[in-house]
Amino acid sequence: MKKELKKQAILVAAQRLFVEKGYNDASLQMIADEVGTTRSNILYHYKSKAALFEIILKDWEDEWVVTWERIKAETCHPSVQLQGFFHVFIYEDLRHPLRKAFDEFLGDADSKQKEKERWVECDQESIAFILSRGVSEGYYNIETGQMNTHVNLIVGSLYGMSDTMRQESDEQIMSAFKLFLEIYLKKIEKDVNGFEGGDNE
Repeated sequence: MKKELKKQAILVAAQRLFVEKGYNDASLQMIADEVGTTRSNILYHYKSKAALFEIILKDWEDEWVVTWERIKAETCHPSVQLQGFFHVFIYEDLRHPLRKAFDEFLGDADSKQKEKERWVECDQESIAFILSRGVSEGYYNIETGQMNTHVNLIVGSLYGMSDTMRQESDEQIMSAFKLFLEIYLKKIEKDVNGFEGGDNE
């Protein structure tokens, strides 16, 4: 029990320092000082700073899964689901307290490439779910062979705008996403009635 309490104390201190200082500047020694232990003791429980951070990221990922399951369960127009996804991406993901540390953690290192790809794939799967539902329920007109292209267009736009507009306010980023979505949906929606971004013309 004492061992588990120590591990939990390390996690709590590490998360606070990663949020406060980012991944690069939060050292294992800082975490050890915060907990009142040694750097070697942290490495006894967690093999590296990266391994420790990955466990904290897993908690963030679990939070996202709960939010995504709620969005999936909503019986609304799939275009409204897309708006909901964009909203969560900005307000709960892009502005997450760990975002700075996460971006630093990924960096450009090849060893982190798989982690980066896994997060992108998660967003791709979410968008694919919404678009596929829109097609199957008769809302969208997307050719089967073009589904991946549409998914990559949306996810690429999300990541691109979030990078280039990072210094803008949340409202400005959301406004840009809504504009993109309105233009995009005019191309794929069969019946835009009930969705305020659409246009029958």
